Amino acid sequence: MNVVVALAEIRAAPTQAEKNLRAASLLCALFRVAGWEMVVVGGSAIEFYTAGDYLTRDLELCRAAGTKPLSARVEAEVMNAVGSRSVGTRRQWLLDGLGEVTIDLPGEIETVGTAPLQTLLGPYGEVRFMPVEELLVERVFMAFVCEPPDASALSAAKQLAAVCLAGGVRADWRRIERLAAGKEYGIAPAVRRLKLQVQRELRKKTEPPPVWTWQEWMRTRSLRAALSRRVAPDGSRRPVNPSQEKLRARLRSRIPASAG
Repeated sequence: MNVVVALAEIRAAPTQAEKNLRAASLLCALFRVAGWEMVVVGGSAIEFYTAGDYLTRDLELCRAAGTKPLSARVEAEVMNAVGSRSVGTRRQWLLDGLGEVTIDLPGEIETVGTAPLQTLLGPYGEVRFMPVEELLVERVFMAFVCEPPDASALSAAKQLAAVCLAGGVRADWRRIERLAAGKEYGIAPAVRRLKLQVQRELRKKTEPPPVWTWQEWMRTRSLRAALSRRVAPDGSRRPVNPSQEKLRARLRSRIPASAG
């Protein structure tokens, strides 16, 4: 892996979400070589699960559960290798290619449930993400722990729920419900209400009616006809309506014989 080339690709990435994902892949690879497995957590993980629909202002990387603390020396070596500069406090760095997004290294990952980490085969190496089930429950908890509910946390929870319910991200809803009902969170009713609300919103967002060009219709008519015959070999027609037949007969009788 060429770090200089990777940094150039990060700078050239067309969207902030792609820049962040590439940076996460690069940093995880470098920390892995140094002996530490890192996990993308918090809003950074939500950003990747929602494909950038939710954007955060930092890139949070925690060391995997059960691993030894990250030494200041190794942290500095890895971050200096990518040209990052410290913001003045340990565990916070700036990388020019990410603009104003800070890189945070808060420590060991904290999870309550037992859902497995999700893995993406990134451009420079594997990237592991905090389980989407725990992220969703955590954001719902953060939204409703205060009054009125926190709008930012609630929006993030809805976005996560939407991609899970629509099949964009693999999620175990039974695990989500158990985690929400556990003593650590105790927000099962709020999670159920959120799920129903998001399901209703998803049903409203129907696809626009298809518009065919004449060329498309002509080009595919034989295929449609073949498919139709496959399910109805003898063909089918709408039954004759006697009243319509009488109306046609009266109309025909009024047309002069010389017409046409």
